[in-house]
Amino acid sequence: MVRKKKERIMDIEEIREILKKEDPQTFKFYIEILEGKRKKEEILKILCFQNLAYCCALQKPCPYRDLALITLNIDPELYKKVKDNLKTFFCDTLSLIKLNSLLEFFLLTKKKKS
Repeated sequence: MVRKKKERIMDIEEIREILKKEDPQTFKFYIEILEGKRKKEEILKILCFQNLAYCCALQKPCPYRDLALITLNIDPELYKKVKDNLKTFFCDTLSLIKLNSLLEFFLLTKKKKS
């Protein structure tokens, strides 16, 4: 039986402790946002690709993603819905591109035979 990991974001205190120990530069950056020295949206700079769209699902613990969600006041359920919708959109788009490419190939092949 495969157990599904619990979907949750880390507690802010848990994130702060991790960052203090493992990434003091990011912790300082976060404090500057809290103090108003930086805009809230700048929190995205700490993410792997500076974009929540590329972040992992909530089953995988990630202090950077969770800190961004908390700082930007994004509900974890909303994040999950958007990620699911993006996944569907991405797969549908790839399928259409593949279908379009096959159709173009078929039409080019048919033209050459004529």
